[in-house]
Amino acid sequence: MRVATFDRIEPAMPTQLPANISQTCSQRTAFALLVLLVPLAFAVALATMSLLVAILSPEPRATLFSQPLLAVEITTAFALVAFLIALPIKRLLDRVLTTRSVSIEDAGVTVTDNGYFLTETWFEPLSAFVGVAPHMRATLGATRHEIVLVHPKRGKSILLSVAAKASPAELDRIAHMLGQPVVAASELYRFRNRAHGFSTGRLPDASHA
Repeated sequence: MRVATFDRIEPAMPTQLPANISQTCSQRTAFALLVLLVPLAFAVALATMSLLVAILSPEPRATLFSQPLLAVEITTAFALVAFLIALPIKRLLDRVLTTRSVSIEDAGVTVTDNGYFLTETWFEPLSAFVGVAPHMRATLGATRHEIVLVHPKRGKSILLSVAAKASPAELDRIAHMLGQPVVAASELYRFRNRAHGFSTGRLPDASHA
């Protein structure tokens, strides 16, 4: 599950171990996305239906049979449009219908995702994570500051805090509590698992930046 899916966390910031964190998405954010998405999806659906009716007419259909390359191009265009519509719809459904429960103990992290089709639970030891990273994300309302427990697999990174502002002291406290180094936000965007040569250097001190 993507870290960006959730924007509400209870409690707002873990203070001690064991820590139990509940993550959801605000309905206002989901409604705003729905208002933007539904008219676009409706317009694309109408355009697609009109194009299908035109293609299934005798003359265009004969042209497609005589020019297979043109048929492939049209099919590819349909697939691309379907993807561009299906992806935001899926993410919207994730926001509206998915919740996450995170339990952090000395032994590791247990995550339970409750979705619209199934419930999935998984566990990772704390030693499997890269570190704790500060991250800024632009949303429809404002810029939010996140503290993220970073895993080499992006889908297993854990959102620990969402706030209007996160201080370096709070970041250091959470990292120390979890026994993790503080790493750069760029670690969230690595598309590979931990491998030989993978380093997780600590962020430079602000006084030396």
